[in-house]
Amino acid sequence: MSPLVMDYPKDENTYHISDQYMFGPSMMVCPVTTKGALSRPVYFPDGDWYDFWTGEFIRGRQYRSFLTPPDLMPIFIKASAIIPMQETMQYVGEKPVDRIELFIFPQAESSYQLYEDDGTSTDYVNDIYSLTTIHSHLDDCHWILNIEKPAGNFIPETHSYSIRACIEFEPQMVTENGKILFQTNLSEEQPGWYYDAESNQLFILTETNNR
Repeated sequence: MSPLVMDYPKDENTYHISDQYMFGPSMMVCPVTTKGALSRPVYFPDGDWYDFWTGEFIRGRQYRSFLTPPDLMPIFIKASAIIPMQETMQYVGEKPVDRIELFIFPQAESSYQLYEDDGTSTDYVNDIYSLTTIHSHLDDCHWILNIEKPAGNFIPETHSYSIRACIEFEPQMVTENGKILFQTNLSEEQPGWYYDAESNQLFILTETNNR
């Protein structure tokens, strides 16, 4: 966690902002600090941003106001980010991690290394962990996502990937390892893809696991 001024020292608008912060290099969190507030202003530093909840595209160097219902904290993601997520657990090992969700905001070239270990021991200090390199490439109306096999001394649980990507065009075709995926609503949890034109988000459920 860091104040905006640490990441944007040349932007004087960030000097006096104390109720927004960066969580890592790509996620901006904007807590609601006023009791009973129905909305709050948000400042966007230089760059391109997306609303984490709706996928709305927002240009940087401007102020915007957002509604703040009690169950939704304003969160914004910088373009090119790759955000890994998994199902909520009450404790480590409560259930198998059989699916990793990747929330991706493609812009030119970007990459991310997904770190995994057993989550319970200190074996990681002896290099018992794995890294999965994820690379995104966007060129005009062509998007390529490459997920490499895990590398390292730790063998993670077998899991598939659920992908959500904010892209401004509806794909004509989606392939996985050269195989055409069928277009579906994904309600039956079968591999395939779906594009939501209202939010400009592409949803993909992979057929191949991480092995």
